[in-house]
Amino acid sequence: MLSQLYCKNGAASAASASSHTSVRRFIKRHKPDVILMFHPLSSPHCLSYLSQARETGALIVSVVPSSGSISRLVESVSDSVFPLEEVLALKEGFLAILDGLVARMKFEGSGRNGYRFKKLFADIDRGAVYYGDTRLPLSPIEYQIMCLLVMQNGVPIDKREIVRQVWGPQSLGSRTVLTHISNLRRRLRKHSPEYEIECTRDGYCLVERKRRTRNR
Repeated sequence: MLSQLYCKNGAASAASASSHTSVRRFIKRHKPDVILMFHPLSSPHCLSYLSQARETGALIVSVVPSSGSISRLVESVSDSVFPLEEVLALKEGFLAILDGLVARMKFEGSGRNGYRFKKLFADIDRGAVYYGDTRLPLSPIEYQIMCLLVMQNGVPIDKREIVRQVWGPQSLGSRTVLTHISNLRRRLRKHSPEYEIECTRDGYCLVERKRRTRNR
């Protein structure tokens, strides 16, 4: 169920495996950014699976029952440990936590700082926005606007706030921001076709592009 929700919420791919699956073969096939492991109260295979997962360099997140001494052993090998009850209570909110952990891993692992919206990364250190590994060709002003949109994580930001953040508090504002938004939309269509900038009554926000189906 979590793997299905993860795909639904924007993951490039997600897969689940039972305890009988060959961990090395599974990891080699899927090349995951994050490995989520559920640990029963007692299993002789848990630490063996963890050591195999650790070899990949992926982020290891373990979910354990609130009771049981195994959590102390798992904690020493995992990057993060969560109690099972908390994961069940958070439901889809737990996916947001995983996304945040993966985003920090990607930036911290390369010495970079930034913000993430699904597959879009606003790299603060390099002054660039990436779609996956592709750097978007943005002007300095477009980069600043994209940073604001990525930082909002899908929540609309008012046009006046964009003007204030990019051109300064003394700016009276102009139609220039509309021109830059239009340019950004064209660049996203070309270089990042999964996402678009949507205009709402509350401002502008990044959203996933709706797939159009043909009527038969």
